[in-house]
Amino acid sequence: MSETDILQTIEDYAQAACLAQDAGYDGVEVMGAEGYLINQFAVPRTNQRADEWGGSTANRARFATEVVRRVHQRTGSSFLLIYRLSMLDLVEGGGTWDEITFMAREIEAAGASIVNPYVGWHEARVPTIATMVPRAAFVTLTARLKKELKFPVVASNRINDPSVAEEILARGDADLVSMARPLLADPDFVKKAISGRALEINTCIACNQACLDQAFAGRVSSCLVNPFACNETELLITATVQKKRVAVVGAGPAGMACASTAAERGHEVTLFDSGSKIGGQFNLARKIPGKEEFAESLRFYRNRLANANVRMELGRRVSAADLVRSHFDEVVLATGVTPRVRDLPGVDHPKVVSYIDIIEGKKSRVLASRSSARVASGSMSQSFSLILNTERTTPPGNSRRSGELIFPLTIVVVSSLSARSSRVAKCGCCNAAQSELGKVSRRRQAGSDVRCSVGAACT
Repeated sequence: MSETDILQTIEDYAQAACLAQDAGYDGVEVMGAEGYLINQFAVPRTNQRADEWGGSTANRARFATEVVRRVHQRTGSSFLLIYRLSMLDLVEGGGTWDEITFMAREIEAAGASIVNPYVGWHEARVPTIATMVPRAAFVTLTARLKKELKFPVVASNRINDPSVAEEILARGDADLVSMARPLLADPDFVKKAISGRALEINTCIACNQACLDQAFAGRVSSCLVNPFACNETELLITATVQKKRVAVVGAGPAGMACASTAAERGHEVTLFDSGSKIGGQFNLARKIPGKEEFAESLRFYRNRLANANVRMELGRRVSAADLVRSHFDEVVLATGVTPRVRDLPGVDHPKVVSYIDIIEGKKSRVLASRSSARVASGSMSQSFSLILNTERTTPPGNSRRSGELIFPLTIVVVSSLSARSSRVAKCGCCNAAQSELGKVSRRRQAGSDVRCSVGAACT
């Protein structure tokens, strides 16, 4: 960028803030983290300049401080100015701690009201917001930064529970807590927390599939656990004008969403599942190392189903004849998928196990040889590898180097999935919700009619 470009860009930041102020906003946040332009000026990784905008720590901080100073001058002291600071770049050539604290103090002096530290560039290979990252994993770093500054400091990154936020504030690790994805998952997060209904919060599971992944792909962001996010004007759920008796077969995520939505609309709903508890294969997914947050979705639906007065028939494999005899007005099949056993020589050998056998402990995870083989691809194979890596053991008297894995038996995991036949009436108004939940059947893509996950909303 030329000197002229830099000065114009600084003015552009200020003009954008003024437009927000004119529109009635109380403040703005200047993005100085995550590897975006201001962050690029701040670190030697990307700033190779030899003029007054590069080189020394002070010069590399100049662009950020001038942006803040100009925004503050144009908007006034009563307008909230938050600065998003990268307190840990997690890339080679990123800022040192001394440089980061210097930047924070300069930002404070330039007129920022609050600093909101963030961890990691988008290019960083270290996970910072994915589900395997522990809750509030970087708050100790925030607390360290807070000691260096006089103005309020915000804690962020993987804070998705009100009790975690309260603990951070009670310890004095931060002055405020910021959340983004948790409010996509549940826009009533704060209201529920204040009113003592934390168990009813639809918790963000940090999957990033419908928010960040879609944003980076140029599509509308939403939320995997809340498909209504950013679709509020399209997915309209209203009270029914004709109460019906609805049977939902299958208590996995799709079945639970369908049953609770239909009941909340005013229908009389019975939810069937052959398992003894709700969740379907979500109960398997939550046992994968790093996916423990999935249990929060089950907690949410457990409470939602109870509050909606959904009758649950668990531990019962309902038949078509049972459904006919019960005279339901509508039946929704949400029975999910079953493993497809491949036709391979030796597939019936005792050493061959499925992913369900391993996850549920039906077959011992610690068997008799030193290696395992996986006949699969994609996320299930990766998840299975995580289980073995996490729960590896060392036989008595056998030493191993740190990081060396012991797999005591050759295991072939057959884990391909096939959908059960579940052809029912098409749910026209909720196709978008089905898509956002990531549950679109390949049969729909082939032109078949398949009811969506909130299908009973349309009955």
